[in-house]
Amino acid sequence: MNHIAKIKNKFRTTKGYNLYYEVSGNTHTQSTVLLFHNATGCCKDWVKQIPMLLEHDYAVINYDRFGFGNSDFDVATSIDFDMYDDCASDAVELLQHLGINKCSLVGHSDGSAVAFYTASLLYTQHNNPEVESFIAIAPHMYHKGDQTTNGIDDFFDPNINKTLDRFLKSHYKNHGKNAEGVLKRWRSLWTTGPHEKQRIWDAMHILDNVRVPTLIIQGSADPYFPMEHVRDINNRLVDSELIVLDGLEHNPHREDALSVNDIMIKFLKQRSPKL
Repeated sequence: MNHIAKIKNKFRTTKGYNLYYEVSGNTHTQSTVLLFHNATGCCKDWVKQIPMLLEHDYAVINYDRFGFGNSDFDVATSIDFDMYDDCASDAVELLQHLGINKCSLVGHSDGSAVAFYTASLLYTQHNNPEVESFIAIAPHMYHKGDQTTNGIDDFFDPNINKTLDRFLKSHYKNHGKNAEGVLKRWRSLWTTGPHEKQRIWDAMHILDNVRVPTLIIQGSADPYFPMEHVRDINNRLVDSELIVLDGLEHNPHREDALSVNDIMIKFLKQRSPKL
């Protein structure tokens, strides 16, 4: 394994805000993986995957999206599913800022949606970098109505979610001044309230522009989205494989990191050859 260098920095987007990112490894001599965290996450979401990727000689780019972790956020920003377009353009800017020519994309939950939008943007605009392969963990590309909203409401109910207190302590530590806003945006976006119209959100057409080998990893007991949903995503993609992990919920990469890491690295080695 090459000597591992780690860079922590921020860059200013063309929209005028700063995004925090971390780079581990050498993106010029190693195949590169860009990680996309979920709707309440940040760079720290991937602590169980980054060492595995580095051990197998991949370089890793990990970043906090606008409004998360150590990145900037403007409370006046409108929150709806149109933000995925902005998040995708930010990801492309980050890759171009770092001089990346080829990379694989790995996303979890909302991060998978942002990654799908990113792959679509790169395909339709014929921009660099080239996407070599894609891994989506517990992805979603349309709203599933009551199952989604009820699942999120249950998450915030301490009588149902016995780990809520532990989650909140970690969340406020990870996001600092952004912590409260992250939670409010997630709940407002997906449940009833001022964004009720978002229940009709459907971005399946984005998948038509994802033309790379794709692996979907899904827990069979995901409380937010049914198996029907992930099968729809898998069937829409031109080159996709679906692996369902029995008994796991919405965070397979954290619930059973060893199994998921093994699945991820086998796919990357087969479908995204190293430099």
